[in-house]
Amino acid sequence: MTIPKYVQTQRAVVDLIATNRLGVGSLLPTEPELAKRFGVSLITLRRAMGKLEELQVVRRAQGRGTFVAAGSQELKKAGTIAFVNIFEGPLAIPTFGPSLMNLDNSLARRGYDLRLVAAGREPSHDVTRLLVDVDGVLVSGWITQEWLQLLASLNMPLVIVGTVAGDTYGMPSVVYDWQGMATMLADNLLNRGARRLGLIAGGSDYAPSAEMRTGLEVAMQARGLSVDPDCILFPDHHRKAPEIVDYLNRCGESLDGLLVEVGWSADVLAWLLSRSCRPHLGVLAVSPVFRQQYEAITEAHFPDDIYEASIQLLFAMTEPTDGAPASIRLQPALVGGKKKASS
Repeated sequence: MTIPKYVQTQRAVVDLIATNRLGVGSLLPTEPELAKRFGVSLITLRRAMGKLEELQVVRRAQGRGTFVAAGSQELKKAGTIAFVNIFEGPLAIPTFGPSLMNLDNSLARRGYDLRLVAAGREPSHDVTRLLVDVDGVLVSGWITQEWLQLLASLNMPLVIVGTVAGDTYGMPSVVYDWQGMATMLADNLLNRGARRLGLIAGGSDYAPSAEMRTGLEVAMQARGLSVDPDCILFPDHHRKAPEIVDYLNRCGESLDGLLVEVGWSADVLAWLLSRSCRPHLGVLAVSPVFRQQYEAITEAHFPDDIYEASIQLLFAMTEPTDGAPASIRLQPALVGGKKKASS
């Protein structure tokens, strides 16, 4: 299911105002112009503008047009959204990377503050207090049964952002399609002549690893090939380097293609550079790292920002008449790895 068009259009109008730094009283393009710009019908556009007028973001004047009605200071009064990052090990302090900065900016344009909450595997009283006065929650990380019970009791819009230790628990979620990514990447390597593929992904308790393995098996089975279980490695987080070296010494020479989650790619590249005969390398990543620097490397990544998709889903949940989607699976894309032209 997709996010309702009018909700997407609301977001696009707010982005237009923010991107062009339109102040209070600025005249917006006409409704037909906006509908054409955003690729929606006039009915959808007018519904979106009606919602924005209710939120006092815009003001429509008969015969004169639509004007910006709220600057950034006025929009700040809308409320607060919490982003809860649950850590498996020792509690860490979350940092504002580019994606979270984009999320903060996106919420600010909607009139919401972002509250970052760092949490451990078991909910604490201090963390719980930070969630009682917010208007919605995004949660990511190592979600335990104790956390599930707390999240279910919040009775507010909530979206799980990705998964680490299990499925989405029947809650609204935005997840990466790791299985589709592995299938896409394996198909690319097979199209380039590889026939014996291996996989190095996260630990055995890391949910995306199982999806990656299934994706690889789907691609191989479609061509009548099988995956050697000995060529699948889920390294232990605490001793990954020795395990990867042992794996490559054991399987590397027999492989003509290798799928590697980006976190382990440095160890693999160090080993490959010492060999004259190297398998095609496929890297699974959220964002591309190598960006076509090496012809022998193909990267699969996710073009859509998971935090932006999550906030769209969170706000779509407040419009029950359209039925907000229960889950969004972000789709992968390839970078590099073009088949070498024959001379």
